[in-house]
Amino acid sequence: LDQYTDGMLPVKDIPDDGYIVQNLSHHLLGAGRIDGLRELLGEPAWLEAKLHAYGIASIVQDFRRYLGERPSDAEVKLLLQAFQLSIGCCMEHPTARMLREQMLARLISISHQAASKQAAKQ
Repeated sequence: LDQYTDGMLPVKDIPDDGYIVQNLSHHLLGAGRIDGLRELLGEPAWLEAKLHAYGIASIVQDFRRYLGERPSDAEVKLLLQAFQLSIGCCMEHPTARMLREQMLARLISISHQAASKQAAKQ
């Protein structure tokens, strides 16, 4: 990883050489940098670039790798859910670059549903 970042470049800004972006989650976990992977999973611009370069399965695998190490991270589970609900629209319109907005809308919807369920219990 250090060869790609020169010790200064943020991981999310590593240029895609056809290998590293596709395998970054594996290398981050191998280097004990799980928090770096968590940051990437919350970075819609990085997710969208990877989505269009390597497809849905590659990103879902990144989420699964992270959740395999930290299965109780509810925020990342919500991000995965929002991503999965957003990808259809993003794949239909690949030049629109709308993953951030789609995920935000899904997270807001999930939050409202949870609040409604909570209020109904009381």
